[in-house]
Amino acid sequence: LAQRLVAQPGQMNGRPPVNRIGLFVQYHGTPRIAANFPPHSFWPQPKVHSCLVVIEVRPAKELPLTPDKEATLAQLVRLAFGQPRKKIKNSLALPLSPSLGKKRPCELTMEEWIELALHAQ
Repeated sequence: LAQRLVAQPGQMNGRPPVNRIGLFVQYHGTPRIAANFPPHSFWPQPKVHSCLVVIEVRPAKELPLTPDKEATLAQLVRLAFGQPRKKIKNSLALPLSPSLGKKRPCELTMEEWIELALHAQ
């Protein structure tokens, strides 16, 4: 989960791609992994490694979308990530540029998501 919170668009190659929760965390702030903890740091020992994630939250006045457009963004993200392997043009009924339509939800940048929300009705 920590790696998905800090993932960037299109990250693959053994690293998890961005997902719905990571997208919203990154919209509202800047997440970073502050520390890693091996299983032996806890009792009883879990079977996974743990991370401490720090999120520097952006003030509401610095967010690029109005509350109504944030709701639109949430709806678009929910629809697109409902079928994450499909290309955006096939999961959203919106007029899109050809280059944007060929991408999958995890490949869009935050700026592209914001543009989608601003132009969606």
